[in-house]
Amino acid sequence: MPTQRNTLRRASDGHSRLGQNFLTDRNVARRIVAAAAIEPDDEVLEIGPGRGALTKLLVEKASRVVAVELDDVLARELPPRVGNSDALTVVQQDALEFEPSLHFHGPFKLVANLPYYVATPLVRRFLALQQRPSELIVMVQREVADNMTARPGRMGLLSVMVQLYVSARILFSVPPKAFRPRPRVASAVVSLEPRMDLAVPVDDADDFISFVAAGFRAPRKQIHNSLKLGLQAQTQTVSCALSSASIGGSRRPATLSLPEWGDLYVAWQEQAVTVIPEC
Repeated sequence: MPTQRNTLRRASDGHSRLGQNFLTDRNVARRIVAAAAIEPDDEVLEIGPGRGALTKLLVEKASRVVAVELDDVLARELPPRVGNSDALTVVQQDALEFEPSLHFHGPFKLVANLPYYVATPLVRRFLALQQRPSELIVMVQREVADNMTARPGRMGLLSVMVQLYVSARILFSVPPKAFRPRPRVASAVVSLEPRMDLAVPVDDADDFISFVAAGFRAPRKQIHNSLKLGLQAQTQTVSCALSSASIGGSRRPATLSLPEWGDLYVAWQEQAVTVIPEC
């Protein structure tokens, strides 16, 4: 089974089996950069610059642009493509291993056309870092954008994971014709604005996300059964946690709001330390 990093290598290799969809529509590039509202003293991180459609505009606006590109040919060709700007630093590296603290000593914005195949793990990683971007303006597959911004009734693990850290909204859609080669699906540009505090007051964000992941173990099942399966827990313990959080056990995981997941997580923690479930 291919790893995420191997997938990233294939996705960012212009000659690979999966290939990379390069942004060629200048109007779309301008809209993305405009959405980032870059000031002259801003520093920007770009992931997967490809042939520089965004990079050309970013180096004109920002004081510094760090472009992370895995493909050696694309990395080598990027500086001359954007006029050998002094504002540009190219880092040839796997973006999943990129450490912002080694390149930024203050706030930075993430502006990128993310490779489809690794957009989700990249966003998750950068949101969970201690030194997170001050703002993220990213283009992703439309389905991923919809999942990031979903509301109760259509929420999934990605929805909860993203909205725990940021306020997410879709800015505009991008058709396949804006790329070469054309992808088979539409894209969307998403604004992710980090929250001052987590959306729900949990002490351990990683543990909370693991709990939610267990809740989505069987997303088509009722939340009671999905949690029981995901947590490998006793029926009574799960029932008591749901009752304590005032959540009906027959509901589907996708219908729970972020605050409800927070309440359920707290209730589960209380039940987990109880020898005999109380409800």
